[in-house]
Amino acid sequence: MKHILFFENFKNNNLQKSSLRESVNTSQENENLIDSFYSAIKSSIAEEKPRGSNKGPEVETLLKGVNVTPGNPWCVGFVKGALSKTKFEPEELSKIPSSAAVKYHWETTKGKKLVYTEGMDTNKILPGMVFCYLNRDKKGAYPGKGHTGIVLSVDKSAGTWTGIEGNTNPLDGGREGYGTFILTRKISDPSISTDPKEHPAKLLGFIDYFSPYRTQKDFTPALTKKMGELIKEIYPLTSKEVQYLKSNPKELDKYAQNYNNRNSKQS
Repeated sequence: MKHILFFENFKNNNLQKSSLRESVNTSQENENLIDSFYSAIKSSIAEEKPRGSNKGPEVETLLKGVNVTPGNPWCVGFVKGALSKTKFEPEELSKIPSSAAVKYHWETTKGKKLVYTEGMDTNKILPGMVFCYLNRDKKGAYPGKGHTGIVLSVDKSAGTWTGIEGNTNPLDGGREGYGTFILTRKISDPSISTDPKEHPAKLLGFIDYFSPYRTQKDFTPALTKKMGELIKEIYPLTSKEVQYLKSNPKELDKYAQNYNNRNSKQS
């Protein structure tokens, strides 16, 4: 009988040690994944040269990742660039489309979707998700051209999210901007344009490429904390740019001119 009890205790101790090792390994893998996402976002930050042109070395690298030429919109390129450098398992990486169009990315993604519905539960919107919305077209109808970015934090009481976006400007969040900035948008109407014709924008929803990892209880809190650190690190650059544009109100007109001339031989 003593031998049996000894064997059972020995087996239970080994199981506990094995479980502990697995827990430590999983925790380390999660930390590595989150750190890689943090670094991937930072290394994907880009600015157009010249501003407004949808061109420049940093931007063209992102455009190449979604199979389009210089001069095209690159908000999806920014998202794809960050996600593709994150240390996902190959199966998760294969879920990310390689298209430059927001609508097509939304429609063809294999990632887990959170489709927007009026009055939706904001607790389901989580840092690390990709947001997708459509603007109105020139006639005021949908679908117009879209915009996307990465959710960094969510203010449930205000019904907003704060995200990092490529091809935008920090003053009015225009989808044809010139850089990568941190902006806050409303869930009910993601557009922050000063042009009434651009309201309301149509939120398609959110894509969660981290969904398989969120089953581990510590994953989302750790990712949330890391994205908070990213906001603190990067937002001062956005704030500085806002002040610059407010002090130089004609600058956006110059960028708009560069945009209109982006396909000319001189650009």
